[in-house]
Amino acid sequence: MRRLIQFTSILLILGGTILNCEKGARNLLDENEVDIEKSSSELPKIIFLNQPHPNPVSRQQDAKISSRYGLPQAMRVTLTVENVIGDVVRVLVNQQQPAGFHEVIWDTKNDAGKPVKAGVYMVHLATAAASQRKLVEIRD
Repeated sequence: MRRLIQFTSILLILGGTILNCEKGARNLLDENEVDIEKSSSELPKIIFLNQPHPNPVSRQQDAKISSRYGLPQAMRVTLTVENVIGDVVRVLVNQQQPAGFHEVIWDTKNDAGKPVKAGVYMVHLATAAASQRKLVEIRD
């Protein structure tokens, strides 16, 4: 059985920099990822962003990262990849999307089509109702 936890804010400390990874009170699933393999008639009950997979990813591998998320209703979605200081390196989605389960593949390249440097990045899902970030590591 899954239980919901309400967070008022999540702070991430990286190299002495504090990043606010969640804005406002949001219902997020405890430790368990949301199962995206649901029937098409079933809609998510909350906005969610699963942990990107694979994570970490190595450049010797195919270097493609899958990000899965769900929307309980149709809404405008912005899904970006940011470096640890919050600069957007790639815009994956920036459009109105229908309710349901979605998946986007990131090829570990920036908006200019060049491979990003090895390091820690954040996949950031933003809607009018919620903002969530998940970490992903790229290794050489």
